[in-house]
Amino acid sequence: MTTGKPTPRLSERLNADLEALRLENAALTASHLQSFRTDLTAIATHARDTIEADTRMFLHATSDTMQGFQHQITRWMTLAPVILLATATAAITVLLVLSWFWSVMLSKSELTRLGLQRIDQGGTTYLLTDPARASIQTCAISDQRSVLCIQIKEK
Repeated sequence: MTTGKPTPRLSERLNADLEALRLENAALTASHLQSFRTDLTAIATHARDTIEADTRMFLHATSDTMQGFQHQITRWMTLAPVILLATATAAITVLLVLSWFWSVMLSKSELTRLGLQRIDQGGTTYLLTDPARASIQTCAISDQRSVLCIQIKEK
């Protein structure tokens, strides 16, 4: 004989509690998984947008830089022949002037060493001799010809 309300068995109650916990955990896990998927999708979308914007900005900056380089190269290619010609002309002129000064200095020092003095006056050049060291004489170059020459006595 039984009196009162029938009570479920302990195993049935534990199984029912476990099933409720399992369902609750499954729902919580599904919710976490859905939240993770949403967050991951948002992160991936944000990363893709950032990479796309950075790539676009880099390509734009690189394009501007390359166009600047191309403009500069074109300008140098236009000016380079003129600059090279002017530099070469200036270098040749400087070398010719230096060579002329060098030859003038060498000839003056050689004339001074020989005891001669050069005077340029009115488009005419005069050579003066030191009478103690030099004398004008007639020299025979070959058997048939004789010329005036300056004989310089060494010190």
